[in-house]
Amino acid sequence: MQPKNLGWKFAFVGIGVSLSVLSGWAYGLRQGIDLKGGHILIFEIRTRGRKIPRLVEKVIARLKERVDPTGTSALEWRPIGRDRFEVRMPLGSEAARRAKQEYLKALDALEQGNIRRSEVSRVITLSGKARQDAIRRISAGDKKRSDALWKVARKYDALLAARKALKQLELSGKASVEDLKKAQAACDDAEDAYDEAVYQLFALNVNIKQLGQILQLYLPKREARVLPEKKVEARRKSYRQQLDRLRKEHPERWPQIQAVVSAYERWTENRTGLDDPADLKRIFAHAGVLDFRIAPTLPGAAHGPTIDESEHQRYLNELIEHGPLVGKAKNKPFIWFPVHEGSEKLSPDLITGKYAGKKYVLLYNQEGFMMTHEPDERPWALTEAYPTTDTFGRPAVGFRLDTRGAKLMGTMTATHKGHFMAILLDNEVYSAPVIRSTIYDRGIIEGDFTPKEVKELVSILNAGVLEGTVNPNPVSEKTIGPSMGRDNRQAGIRAAVWGFIAVAGFMICYYLGAGAIADAALLLNLVLVLGAMSFIQAVFTLPGIAGIVLTIGMAVDANVLIFERLREEQKKTQSIRMAIKNAYSNAARAILDSNVTTLITCLILGLVATEEVRGFALTLGFGIVFSLFTALLVTRWIFELLIEIGVIKKRVPTLAFVGVPVIEWMRKRRAFLMGSAILATVGLIAVFNQGKDLLGIDFSSGTRAVFKFKQGVMIPGKGNPTAPRMRIEQALKREVEKLEKQTKDPAQVKKLKKLAASLKVETLINRHKADEAIDTFDTNTDRTITLQEWISKGGQKALFKRSDKNGDGKLTRTELAEGLPERNYQVSTTVADITLLRRIV
Repeated sequence: MQPKNLGWKFAFVGIGVSLSVLSGWAYGLRQGIDLKGGHILIFEIRTRGRKIPRLVEKVIARLKERVDPTGTSALEWRPIGRDRFEVRMPLGSEAARRAKQEYLKALDALEQGNIRRSEVSRVITLSGKARQDAIRRISAGDKKRSDALWKVARKYDALLAARKALKQLELSGKASVEDLKKAQAACDDAEDAYDEAVYQLFALNVNIKQLGQILQLYLPKREARVLPEKKVEARRKSYRQQLDRLRKEHPERWPQIQAVVSAYERWTENRTGLDDPADLKRIFAHAGVLDFRIAPTLPGAAHGPTIDESEHQRYLNELIEHGPLVGKAKNKPFIWFPVHEGSEKLSPDLITGKYAGKKYVLLYNQEGFMMTHEPDERPWALTEAYPTTDTFGRPAVGFRLDTRGAKLMGTMTATHKGHFMAILLDNEVYSAPVIRSTIYDRGIIEGDFTPKEVKELVSILNAGVLEGTVNPNPVSEKTIGPSMGRDNRQAGIRAAVWGFIAVAGFMICYYLGAGAIADAALLLNLVLVLGAMSFIQAVFTLPGIAGIVLTIGMAVDANVLIFERLREEQKKTQSIRMAIKNAYSNAARAILDSNVTTLITCLILGLVATEEVRGFALTLGFGIVFSLFTALLVTRWIFELLIEIGVIKKRVPTLAFVGVPVIEWMRKRRAFLMGSAILATVGLIAVFNQGKDLLGIDFSSGTRAVFKFKQGVMIPGKGNPTAPRMRIEQALKREVEKLEKQTKDPAQVKKLKKLAASLKVETLINRHKADEAIDTFDTNTDRTITLQEWISKGGQKALFKRSDKNGDGKLTRTELAEGLPERNYQVSTTVADITLLRRIV
């Protein structure tokens, strides 16, 4: 039997390998918190005194639907007590983190270049050469800044002179009322002139908030690909125009601004959906939130409260020149809100404008004209959302409010009959119907929706229906350093590599050339698994590495079955082609049976297990699917190719160290059953004897404590001084061993052994450590630290020299951020004894 289409088969394999390699190169592998560190956030649920059974579990289930519906982001959710829960999220990709650091560094440099009020306050109190030197240093060669600073200094001198003259007149007791009035007027004029000079000086600063609004207009390539070309071009045009305006306003500082812009663009291109705690907080604050606001109308409109033409033009100009966020920042009476894509067909009476190619509508921001979720107000809630139709039979979304919401809605709609009421979801306007009559607990969201869009909206709204309100500002926020993840990753990779080497070596030694083919298929399997994980942007965890190791064994197991069948077929003196065909046919059923049952287990784990276990299920599931492909198809194609080109002619050589055992298994079944029962009983006794001690802190109670080292010192011991986690953990375990030797109480010894076995140290990243160091050591407030300042406050000379990268004898904020070791560490153990842990620490 001649092989067919071998060229196309290997081309198919080549395409799969190419796509996997390209996916890995383009996207990389996202690593979980156990491999590269991450963030730990604890959130509080507000219930206003209500007792809700299983509150935390219900809220977590809803938030999972909202934040990570596919379950591939490796977020770990853990309930804490009755009204709190913990979320662990992995750090962003290395490229995204580097890009973010570059952006923050550039932004910090730009902000440092701005003149601060503290600097102005210091300059105006100086005189003579000291003032001249200070102005020269602050202006940094910029003539405009220098002139503005001198103007402020002169106006301040004039103000002091005016105040002095007024005081002298008051103290003399001989000045007339008219003279006092003139002196007071001169003083007021001098103060106004000084304030104006200060205003003009700070106008030379780059407005960081305004720059942030402009940067938000940047459209990354991945988003541009899914938007209409006109919208993409309009947004990019607006982005360029805003940057050009900034360049004209600050030509001398344009290089610094451009550095910030470039760094932000690189960061945005490398970002994914959840790279930072800020992303999670934003989702918690705004996902599925329904609001209602009354909309003002154009002058002369038939419906609703109108605004005059001058106010209308002022708000339009503000939108065009400064963007939609200015009104909210200044808490103005009216605010611009974006119109949801597909809902642009609003009444022509409403006040609308365009910014960055997107349509905005002006809405009220005054009490009595809006129904929103303000933190200091008694809460109201959406109880249900469901698909329905509007008066014209078009798809729409119906909603029902709770008692408090119905009361507020009734009050607002009764007051504003005949006015437009905008319905907003996550601060986007979906529709703005006219209020015809008083509405209470029910309403509908109209728009040009498809049935699919209605289904998605209902899902979003229902995911936002939480049993309690989650405070988006966490009560605790920590960042675990990558040092522990690095240890885990290296250990896991080492295990996988040695496992691969051992299995591959055995296959070659025992099955010779056939073993080499199996090893090639195994390598192909690993490439495809990693490529698939990269392509779907699934997060790779430590259990995921365990899944890879298990995949190696299971993939080779299939080849062992095939090769043993092949050995039997070759003894029948049939042709090599027929022997290979029969071997694969006879082994396929057993291979499929064993792998399909394991695949079903993976599917169940992927659906119901926690995020940590889901990583294991995902890698093992991919491994099983690809091992079936490589073992049953690819290896067979390789055999067919080798036969076709004459490398294999008569038989496939293999070794046979192990013969066929001649054992009457069924006759000895009682002995085997007895042995199995004894082993199972011993295992159960061991489990019950261990009890809760068998569980780690993830599954049982325990103690977590955070401790700090003194600022400005290195932690003693060998190794990297900026990553001392392992040395701290080893030192704590040595301390436990000392206590064990000193303790005679058996119960205390057992507790110490349990503490040592479960002890875990995690590095907590402090993103403000450079600023804290400057506040502590910088005595002359020049934002740098000299060696003398460092030593005078108790800092170690060795750490100063290690951190002083350029050797200029001064530590800048950047050098401090990169060179200082972390001071905060979290110690976890399953022993619930904080006094004992504190004693050891």
